[in-house]
Amino acid sequence: MNFVNFSKWTRVKLLPNSVILLDNASYHSVQKDKKPTRTSTKAIMQAWLQKRNVEFDIFVRICDFLNLIKQYGSENVYKIDEILKAAGHEVFRLLPYHPDPVIEHAIKNTTVWAPSQWTTVDNL
Repeated sequence: MNFVNFSKWTRVKLLPNSVILLDNASYHSVQKDKKPTRTSTKAIMQAWLQKRNVEFDIFVRICDFLNLIKQYGSENVYKIDEILKAAGHEVFRLLPYHPDPVIEHAIKNTTVWAPSQWTTVDNL
């Protein structure tokens, strides 16, 4: 499965106004405007900042570029979420998975994943 096939499937096969629960499969997580990461090249970081009209010194360190990206970046916007919402569907995402139980517990208890952002089947 890939993003193109999955997005085609959602347009053809889903019932109108469905509630969709997505896991973290790569084809569910294709971002609309992905922010550069620490493994991105300096040129990619500079281009991303220039596209947003953010002023910067070209001689700063990578960590300074990452701080600017964090400051001017927004929440991740996923392509499939926009496609599904435009078609009248409601989209929910599962929490990220990590194989280490200690880290998995920390992820589930972080404030980023506040309970108010999630709902149970009974509340749908």
